[in-house]
Amino acid sequence: MATTTITTSASNATEAKLNLLGATPANLPASLAPDFLTKFPKLSREQAGHLRHFHNLVSQRDGE
Repeated sequence: MATTTITTSASNATEAKLNLLGATPANLPASLAPDFLTKFPKLSREQAGHLRHFHNLVSQRDGE
């Protein structure tokens, strides 16, 4: 599990430090196994529509 810590300096609020703790990128595989997706059932039309709807909501600019 990776954790994220964001700290800001009181003297310079525009500077932020981001620390990512957890697995390093070297431990990640270069690609997924060819049969990776076969382990999961396909989404129904309704489920896919819900995902698209939420994606559209979070992709909007503020006030749209």
